[in-house]
Amino acid sequence: MGAGSVQADLVDVSAGGLRASCALATELVAGGEVDIEITVQDANDARHPPLVNLRGQGELVRVHTHGGRCDMAVRFTGALTLREPFSQMLLF
Repeated sequence: MGAGSVQADLVDVSAGGLRASCALATELVAGGEVDIEITVQDANDARHPPLVNLRGQGELVRVHTHGGRCDMAVRFTGALTLREPFSQMLLF
């Protein structure tokens, strides 16, 4: 993939990778290396700041285009890390 960025909706995530879907706005090619940023929001109130921001690298292992959409599968090639450290943590 080139130097552009794609905003996608997270469909599924596991320890080994993720599936996502986006509007078909750029050419994604299976086998390409990608930088990943995952921002987790409060689904009940998007006005709140992001709860967690993760960053990592991966390999695009599958790309499927259909009806103006692009579904992709990414295999993580390393551990995801926090984009910025937490100032505090709550445990429940």
